[in-house]
Amino acid sequence: MKKFLAFILTLCLISGIAYARGYEVKKRAGEYEAEVKTDRTPPVIGDNNIEIEIKEAERGSNLFTSNHSLPGVP
Repeated sequence: MKKFLAFILTLCLISGIAYARGYEVKKRAGEYEAEVKTDRTPPVIGDNNIEIEIKEAERGSNLFTSNHSLPGVP
């Protein structure tokens, strides 16, 4: 029974690592709000996507949106 519970616990921990979320940060600077999102944290070898948005905080309208693909960090 203990081996079975240890196996289930290990399986849950491994699945959490495999489906890790990306990184997302929101900061406000005066009347603007900047948001940066990445699809993988930490970056891996291969393509890593990053999205940058700058908005007016009161209206919520986008002033700038950029999508980039960055090479992985060795």
